[in-house]
Amino acid sequence: MCPCPGSFGSFGSFGSFRSFRLFRRRFLSLLILTLTLAAQAAASAYNARPKLIVIIVVDQLRADLLERHHDKFSADGFRLLMDRGAYFTSCYFNYLNLHTAPGHATLFTGAYSAGNGILGNQWWNAERRKTVTAVEDAQTTLVGVAGARTGASPRNLLASTLGDELRLASNGQSRVFGISLKDRAAILPAGHSGMAYWMEPASGAFITSSYYAKQLPGWVAEFNGGQRADKYWNLDWKDASGKVLHSTAHPADPQKRGGFYDVVGASPFGNVYELEFARELVSNEKLGSGPATDMLAISLSANDIVGHTFGPDSAEVESM
Repeated sequence: MCPCPGSFGSFGSFGSFRSFRLFRRRFLSLLILTLTLAAQAAASAYNARPKLIVIIVVDQLRADLLERHHDKFSADGFRLLMDRGAYFTSCYFNYLNLHTAPGHATLFTGAYSAGNGILGNQWWNAERRKTVTAVEDAQTTLVGVAGARTGASPRNLLASTLGDELRLASNGQSRVFGISLKDRAAILPAGHSGMAYWMEPASGAFITSSYYAKQLPGWVAEFNGGQRADKYWNLDWKDASGKVLHSTAHPADPQKRGGFYDVVGASPFGNVYELEFARELVSNEKLGSGPATDMLAISLSANDIVGHTFGPDSAEVESM
């Protein structure tokens, strides 16, 4: 979530889908980087149907940080998008519900909380007499972890998403995926008809819910079985000058030992790991090679974890 209101830039070209009513809304609190791969290398997404839409949400990346650190960005990163892309400096949501779940719900539905049903990250469920998360679903179980643990789904989402409309328009031929370190940031962008993967907090394995599948696809099981997460432990996080900010080493005290989400997730390595999974997904699912436009929503959660841990004006946030 964002610690304070402000306008957030967005970059994007949605091809023939730019007329969707979903994107007539204004945006706040989450930066969207929208990259499209056109049907032909020389074609623009504005005059050809894009084969793949990639939406990258950087959770808790404030708009002012783009201007503040502009001179420190590499030539082929944010600076390229700001200087040569479609950069909107006054895109924002007209509300202050800045938590992760309602923010993502509004981004992908175009509706505010009253319309999409996602009031916060969690709320009191009177029928179950307990606090539940925005995506908690007692009718499902987690897939990819041992034991029958309560799963998650988009059942609480009352509005259709961009991905839902994309699949509807293509008669189900479009494939839609959402991934994140957080369940809510993967599930809500994927909508009702997409596929979502998120990270099991302790081990770092990517999992899903029985809402989507009875078992993990072979490539996801192979990714988890290859101990991909292990190499991100015991690394030093250094700033641009080489100063060590923090380490992903396990705390010496076993009682204080955190899981992958708490330790590695609160560092740039959390983003690197998530993007590693994203590349595997694009390759194994052959996104962008089908008869209709596919969509991949990547919500980078590490920035949000770092912001909450160290503060918005910290050296760690600047390094991120």
